[in-house]
Amino acid sequence: MLKKLSLAALVALGSVSVASATPLTDAIKNVDLSGMLRIRFYNENPGDDDANNWNKWRTNGIFIFKIPVDEHIKFVYRASVQTYFKSDDDSAEGIPGNNNLKALALNDVDTGTMNNLLFMAYSNNGLNAIIGKIPVKTPITSADPATPGHGAGAIVSYNVGNGLTVAAGYVDAIRHAKATNYHKYVGNTEANSIYTAAAIYSNDLVDAQLWYFHINKAIDSEFVLSANVKALKDYGVTIKANYATSNMADADDFNIDGVKGADLSDKDYFDVTVKYDQDAIHGLIGYASASDDDGVVTTADDSPLGNVLPTQQRTNIANDYDTDAIYAMLGYDVTNALNVSVRYANFDAGDDDNDADEYVVQADYKYNKKLSFQAYYSAYDVDNTDDEDNDEIRLQALYKF
Repeated sequence: MLKKLSLAALVALGSVSVASATPLTDAIKNVDLSGMLRIRFYNENPGDDDANNWNKWRTNGIFIFKIPVDEHIKFVYRASVQTYFKSDDDSAEGIPGNNNLKALALNDVDTGTMNNLLFMAYSNNGLNAIIGKIPVKTPITSADPATPGHGAGAIVSYNVGNGLTVAAGYVDAIRHAKATNYHKYVGNTEANSIYTAAAIYSNDLVDAQLWYFHINKAIDSEFVLSANVKALKDYGVTIKANYATSNMADADDFNIDGVKGADLSDKDYFDVTVKYDQDAIHGLIGYASASDDDGVVTTADDSPLGNVLPTQQRTNIANDYDTDAIYAMLGYDVTNALNVSVRYANFDAGDDDNDADEYVVQADYKYNKKLSFQAYYSAYDVDNTDDEDNDEIRLQALYKF
């Protein structure tokens, strides 16, 4: 009832000026509403000076309306808002060398980011298409639900059969993407056109994907290969691997994110993660490596590509220069509702100056099917300096509907 009442208010307003002849009961019939509400509180303690201790709040609301036209066509409207509020502390200017914290210097409690998507979706006999202002769900674009990669264009996929699906897409410009500094992707728009094609295969033993990308005046070509091996799933073991290689545009043509004429070398990245899930025990161990090249392979550190680290302050190294990471997580279900875990990552930079470790203790609690709570404490420690260290506490309440 709440879903229909929420939409009824919108439809009632629109129906007065646009379609007053449409009965309200018909307008809201079969409309589906989903989304989430999320509140996060952070406490940050950077460096070795407790005087820099400061707080921030992050709130998110996402509302997705799916409005059917007939059995094959529907319109989708997605509205979301994100607000960051940072304590008014002149000494807290962010965490040097750890941009993933996205510590925004905002002193206005109502300052935020609004995202609106509106597109038509078609589905019939294995053919699926979306066109309009669309979500761009690829390995190299942000998958964060609050700041998803999205833009104006079209994506089409077709289920060939026998587990194989092929897809192709074109986007004029993409929001929440910044290849040249992928830690600071939130709110940025890459105006460069993006072309993509993919082959996706799945059977009982393996899920595999092969993607091709071209970003005009930035990446001439990029290939991303992912595989999830399920052959040992009955024993609780799965193996996930990702590999990406990019061919950057020539310096004479390069022009993206306001950077012109950059002579960037091609880039390689890969990771391998072994996961274990059996009864109350959950764990993983993995290795990731970004080559010693200054090119890029992803547009956001919340993209699936590279976003494999189980830690919280630093979660992706795909575009980093000459950096390796070893990571692990061990979790235990104390009850059906409560899980506790410890998480660790070691970062080995080629120049040794940015070697670091992150340690996390985390608790996740499911209040019911829709509402959950999370709390963690993370310590980020850079080997050769105290200036870039940071201790972070985060508390979260999440409601999905």
